[in-house]
Amino acid sequence: MLELLNFSILDMTPYNRQAYFNLLEYYNQSIWPLHILTVLITSWLLYSWSKSQQYILNIILVIFAIVWIANGYLYHQQYYLSLNWAAEYFGYLFMVQGIFFFMMAIFLKVNTNYSELILNSQISYFLLVLALIIYPLSGFIEGRSFIQLESFALTPTPIVLASLALILKINRKAGLVLSFIPLIWSVISMGLSWKIQLIEFYIIVIGLSVFILCFFFSTDTIKIYNTENPKK
Repeated sequence: MLELLNFSILDMTPYNRQAYFNLLEYYNQSIWPLHILTVLITSWLLYSWSKSQQYILNIILVIFAIVWIANGYLYHQQYYLSLNWAAEYFGYLFMVQGIFFFMMAIFLKVNTNYSELILNSQISYFLLVLALIIYPLSGFIEGRSFIQLESFALTPTPIVLASLALILKINRKAGLVLSFIPLIWSVISMGLSWKIQLIEFYIIVIGLSVFILCFFFSTDTIKIYNTENPKK
């Protein structure tokens, strides 16, 4: 089984680290000036993350739905496919996840009976900062130029980490549905990044470990967002 997994990872990464950086550079140059919109979205998410109004929840879910679908089609199927034969199928997974977020935007309701100081909320914000700020800037450590950096809404890993942050803020039933594809991608991305020796591997390990411990083993059952109507 381990040999089969090893073969699959090697088969999906017939490229080296520099080839991946070159792809990111070409991709970022091609989609400019979408990065300006990304900065605005990132700033708004960091500001609005702890708010509990229904319209803010709906906006966040719609944003995540759009970026998952757009990333699946644009990044995976139009650009990353030139390096990885499996990118077409990754793209379909991302599109399905986007549909899940759109569905949650319709059905997920704000639960007004919560404490903003609960553990999951704090850890959720930590994962958000990890996804939106720490991970993108970590590219400088491994020698990337500014144009080779990854950012939320435009590349997969920041989107997945930020999605895990959002999942920590909802009830476990809805969270289980939303976490399935991000968890699958996290494992795949860990294998790919380990193969070409990216810092991404270690950041995903941190984010994934924190998420699993908090989501599956935390005794804190209070969630800011709930699929059921809040009790009066």
